[in-house]
Amino acid sequence: MSESEPLNATANAPVLGYISLSGDEVPEPTRENAHLLQQAADYRVNQKFLRRSGIGDIFWGALCVLLASASMRYSLINIVLLMIGAMLIGVGVWIAVRPSPMGMIFDGIALILVGLWNGWISYLILSRPGSNPNTMLPIMSIAQIGWGVYRLVRYGEFAAVAALRPSKQMVQWLDGTIKSVAKAKLNSDPTAIEFQIKGFNSYQRWKGRLLPDLAILVRDKGKDLRLLPRENVRIDVTGKKLLGKTRKAKFTLGRKTNKGTIAPTSLERYEQWSAAVPVAQAAPVQRQPVV
Repeated sequence: MSESEPLNATANAPVLGYISLSGDEVPEPTRENAHLLQQAADYRVNQKFLRRSGIGDIFWGALCVLLASASMRYSLINIVLLMIGAMLIGVGVWIAVRPSPMGMIFDGIALILVGLWNGWISYLILSRPGSNPNTMLPIMSIAQIGWGVYRLVRYGEFAAVAALRPSKQMVQWLDGTIKSVAKAKLNSDPTAIEFQIKGFNSYQRWKGRLLPDLAILVRDKGKDLRLLPRENVRIDVTGKKLLGKTRKAKFTLGRKTNKGTIAPTSLERYEQWSAAVPVAQAAPVQRQPVV
């Protein structure tokens, strides 16, 4: 087997080591194995998300410790902030080194505690006569509490896929696939598509590759990864932007539906793929040797 193999070659599919309830599996990148591939992808995405969160926790924890140490002479109540900072650093190191669903719970709780502390400090400042209102601290408090709650909400998703951890071979295949799709160019790869979906506070940039019966979609260079059968991908045009030829559309990717935009070239490729018109062979993914 060569080091470079096409993603859509089902006859010579890359070896995807994976442990499932049925034993050792080598799933091919086809619609029949989409659920296995997606489960491994969800684990990898959540693992990376938690590691990034851990680095953020270490930063916020160190900041809390510095502020508490500098303010201790004014009030011993700052020992609470010192303890919260130490907790954040500990949790951050834990989930950065060894991400786990339980670590996500502690991560969320730690962030909520920091947000509550900042909210309480904001209240004390605003309750003083003649104090100058400072909106930054209350906004930071709300954001930290919100992110903490988001961590707790994602716990169920991570716990569900963490029960069956993908093998090293599968993780390497996923990482290689993400890089390959993220670097795909519309003018050189006839199976590549691009579109944007409106997120909470900004647009998410998606890039994809359309295999014969499976779509591989990557958001923002790997923040999300979807491996969806043809029937679970739908793009419905809802209008045209005032400037240019970009189309407004509604995107249904699996169970989620969002609004966004797509350029004519990508839309045409999706429509051909959706109608089961054969597409050209995808560019190969460079597989990294297992260490």
